Amino acid sequence: MAVGAGARAFIALHTLLLDSKVPERSEEYCVALLNNARNPAIATIWLLTALSGAAARQGLLDGCRMNPLLLRERVRPVARFKADADLTYAALLMHASAAVSTAKLQVVAHADIILGTWPAQLQGSLRAMHHYRMVFALSRTEPKRCLAGLDHRTRVSGAGPQTITPCP
Repeated sequence: MAVGAGARAFIALHTLLLDSKVPERSEEYCVALLNNARNPAIATIWLLTALSGAAARQGLLDGCRMNPLLLRERVRPVARFKADADLTYAALLMHASAAVSTAKLQVVAHADIILGTWPAQLQGSLRAMHHYRMVFALSRTEPKRCLAGLDHRTRVSGAGPQTITPCP
């Protein structure tokens, strides 16, 4: 049973807000972020960024076309980094480690990862996972269907970010 409308969100996602010079790659980051922000299992998205908090919020509103209510309720920019080069997995892991609790599952993921559905039964296991200091490593698979871009046209990716084209 996946987390639905009546269940409590139990995931704190720690990810990056990156300033890609490749527009298609920036769009991939936005699509992943929007999908994660709409995921009912995710309570909070912590976005580590080299931008100021105000610039990050404005970029999400303008560049990602994020709903202001969704931004206010779910997304928390963490603007304490000087440059994108400081945004590493070590920084993500330190941020997630500082937030460990029995109430939320801390998940670290790159900016282009969409978490998808999570079984609601995990909520009942959070205390045990915390007690036994359990850590999980997730792998990803590419979707069988194309994901929609910000323009709502479905897309397929090839060998790199420049090869994104509309799906047939």
